[in-house]
Amino acid sequence: MESITHVPLLRQGPDGSRPVTDALAVEEPLELRLDGHPISVLMRTPGHDMELAAGFLVTEGIIHAMAQVRKIAPRRDENRVLVFLEDDVEVDLARLTRHLFTGSSCGLCGKATLDAILTHSPRISASLEVPDEVLLSAPDKLRERQAIFETTGGLHAAGLFS
Repeated sequence: MESITHVPLLRQGPDGSRPVTDALAVEEPLELRLDGHPISVLMRTPGHDMELAAGFLVTEGIIHAMAQVRKIAPRRDENRVLVFLEDDVEVDLARLTRHLFTGSSCGLCGKATLDAILTHSPRISASLEVPDEVLLSAPDKLRERQAIFETTGGLHAAGLFS
Protein backbone atom coordinates (compact mmCIF):
# COMPACT_ATOMS: atom_id res chain seq x y z
CA MET A 1 0.00 0.00 0.00
CA GLU A 2 1.27 3.41 -0.88
CA SER A 3 1.62 6.05 1.84
CA ILE A 4 0.66 8.91 -0.47
CA THR A 5 -2.23 9.29 -2.90
CA HIS A 6 -2.67 12.03 -5.49
CA VAL A 7 -6.10 13.58 -5.95
CA PRO A 8 -7.39 16.14 -8.43
CA LEU A 9 -8.97 19.25 -6.93
CA LEU A 10 -9.77 22.87 -7.64
CA ARG A 11 -7.49 25.31 -5.84
CA GLN A 12 -9.17 28.62 -5.10
CA GLY A 13 -7.02 31.73 -5.39
CA PRO A 14 -7.44 35.50 -5.82
CA ASP A 15 -7.89 35.02 -9.58
CA GLY A 16 -10.44 32.20 -9.33
CA SER A 17 -10.02 28.46 -9.26
CA ARG A 18 -7.65 26.24 -11.18
CA PRO A 19 -7.34 22.45 -11.39
CA VAL A 20 -4.36 20.96 -9.56
CA THR A 21 -3.28 17.60 -8.21
CA ASP A 22 -2.53 17.46 -4.49
CA ALA A 23 -0.64 14.83 -2.50
CA LEU A 24 -2.49 13.42 0.51
CA ALA A 25 -1.28 11.08 3.22
CA VAL A 26 -3.09 7.73 3.20
CA GLU A 27 -4.51 6.51 6.51
CA GLU A 28 -5.90 3.06 7.14
CA PRO A 29 -6.77 0.98 10.19
CA LEU A 30 -4.27 -1.61 11.36
CA GLU A 31 -5.34 -4.52 13.55
CA LEU A 32 -2.71 -5.59 16.06
CA ARG A 33 -2.86 -9.21 17.23
CA LEU A 34 -0.84 -10.54 20.13
CA ASP A 35 -0.25 -14.30 20.09
CA GLY A 36 -3.41 -14.65 18.00
CA HIS A 37 -5.61 -12.34 20.12
CA PRO A 38 -6.77 -8.99 18.70
CA ILE A 39 -5.67 -6.23 21.10
CA SER A 40 -6.09 -2.93 19.25
CA VAL A 41 -6.95 -1.18 16.02
CA LEU A 42 -4.62 1.71 15.24
CA MET A 43 -5.02 4.36 12.56
CA ARG A 44 -1.79 4.75 10.65
CA THR A 45 -0.17 5.66 7.39
CA PRO A 46 0.99 2.35 5.88
CA GLY A 47 4.71 1.83 5.74
CA HIS A 48 6.19 1.23 9.19
CA ASP A 49 3.70 -1.22 10.64
CA MET A 50 6.25 -3.40 12.44
CA GLU A 51 7.83 -0.39 14.15
CA LEU A 52 4.39 0.94 15.11
CA ALA A 53 3.44 -2.42 16.62
CA ALA A 54 6.68 -2.61 18.61
CA GLY A 55 6.29 0.94 19.89
CA PHE A 56 2.69 0.26 20.89
CA LEU A 57 3.74 -2.81 22.90
CA VAL A 58 6.36 -0.79 24.77
CA THR A 59 4.22 2.28 25.46
CA GLU A 60 1.31 0.15 26.68
CA GLY A 61 3.63 -1.71 29.08
CA ILE A 62 3.06 -5.06 27.38
CA ILE A 63 6.80 -5.55 26.86
CA HIS A 64 9.84 -3.83 28.33
CA ALA A 65 12.43 -4.95 25.78
CA MET A 66 12.43 -6.15 22.18
CA ALA A 67 14.06 -9.38 23.39
CA GLN A 68 10.58 -10.32 24.67
CA VAL A 69 9.29 -10.41 21.08
CA ARG A 70 9.82 -13.64 19.17
CA LYS A 71 8.38 -12.44 15.85
CA ILE A 72 6.49 -9.55 14.26
CA ALA A 73 4.71 -10.61 11.07
CA PRO A 74 2.99 -7.97 8.96
CA ARG A 75 -0.03 -9.04 6.91
CA ARG A 76 -0.15 -6.00 4.63
CA ASP A 77 -2.90 -7.37 2.40
CA GLU A 78 -5.09 -7.76 5.51
CA ASN A 79 -4.05 -4.56 7.38
CA ARG A 80 -2.91 -6.70 10.31
CA VAL A 81 0.28 -7.20 12.26
CA LEU A 82 0.75 -10.45 14.14
CA VAL A 83 3.05 -10.28 17.16
CA PHE A 84 4.35 -13.39 18.90
CA LEU A 85 5.98 -13.03 22.30
CA GLU A 86 8.54 -15.30 23.92
CA ASP A 87 6.98 -18.07 26.00
CA ASP A 88 8.06 -16.58 29.34
CA VAL A 89 6.27 -13.24 28.75
CA GLU A 90 3.02 -12.96 30.71
CA VAL A 91 0.29 -10.67 29.37
CA ASP A 92 -3.01 -9.72 31.01
CA LEU A 93 -5.25 -9.79 27.93
CA ALA A 94 -8.26 -8.58 29.93
CA ARG A 95 -6.38 -5.35 30.71
CA LEU A 96 -5.81 -4.82 27.00
CA THR A 97 -9.48 -5.10 26.07
CA ARG A 98 -10.62 -1.50 25.79
CA HIS A 99 -13.60 -1.51 23.47
CA LEU A 100 -12.42 1.97 22.54
CA PHE A 101 -10.95 3.42 19.37
CA THR A 102 -7.17 3.85 19.43
CA GLY A 103 -6.20 6.97 17.51
CA SER A 104 -2.90 8.26 16.29
CA SER A 105 -2.91 11.05 18.86
CA CYS A 106 -0.84 11.34 22.02
CA GLY A 107 -3.01 8.67 23.66
CA LEU A 108 -4.70 10.83 26.29
CA CYS A 109 -8.05 11.21 24.52
CA GLY A 110 -10.36 8.23 24.86
CA LYS A 111 -9.03 7.04 28.20
CA ALA A 112 -11.80 6.35 30.70
CA THR A 113 -10.00 7.42 33.90
CA LEU A 114 -7.03 9.50 35.01
CA ASP A 115 -5.33 6.33 36.24
CA ALA A 116 -5.56 4.96 32.71
CA ILE A 117 -3.28 7.69 31.36
CA LEU A 118 -0.41 6.66 33.60
CA THR A 119 2.16 4.62 31.74
CA HIS A 120 3.77 1.50 33.10
CA SER A 121 7.20 2.46 31.82
CA PRO A 122 10.29 2.34 33.98
CA ARG A 123 11.14 5.66 35.62
CA ILE A 124 14.01 7.63 34.16
CA SER A 125 16.72 8.33 36.67
CA ALA A 126 17.14 11.94 37.77
CA SER A 127 20.76 11.73 36.70
CA LEU A 128 19.90 11.23 33.02
CA GLU A 129 21.86 13.70 30.93
CA VAL A 130 21.22 14.26 27.24
CA PRO A 131 23.99 16.08 25.38
CA ASP A 132 22.98 19.42 23.85
CA GLU A 133 23.97 18.24 20.38
CA VAL A 134 21.49 15.34 20.57
CA LEU A 135 18.63 17.66 21.50
CA LEU A 136 19.58 20.33 18.98
CA SER A 137 20.06 17.91 16.08
CA ALA A 138 16.94 15.79 16.73
CA PRO A 139 14.38 17.99 14.89
CA ASP A 140 16.47 18.13 11.70
CA LYS A 141 17.19 14.39 11.81
CA LEU A 142 13.51 13.63 12.28
CA ARG A 143 12.51 15.94 9.42
CA GLU A 144 15.10 14.29 7.12
CA ARG A 145 13.30 10.97 7.59
CA GLN A 146 9.80 12.37 7.02
CA ALA A 147 9.54 12.28 3.24
CA ILE A 148 5.77 11.83 3.39
CA PHE A 149 5.35 14.92 5.60
CA GLU A 150 7.54 16.91 3.22
CA THR A 151 5.24 15.92 0.34
CA THR A 152 1.84 16.14 2.05
CA GLY A 153 2.34 18.36 5.09
CA GLY A 154 0.06 16.05 7.02
CA LEU A 155 1.75 13.43 9.20
CA HIS A 156 2.97 13.10 12.75
CA ALA A 157 6.21 11.36 13.59
CA ALA A 158 8.08 10.05 16.60
CA GLY A 159 11.78 9.47 17.00
CA LEU A 160 14.13 7.73 19.39
CA PHE A 161 17.54 9.35 19.67
CA SER A 162 20.71 8.44 21.51
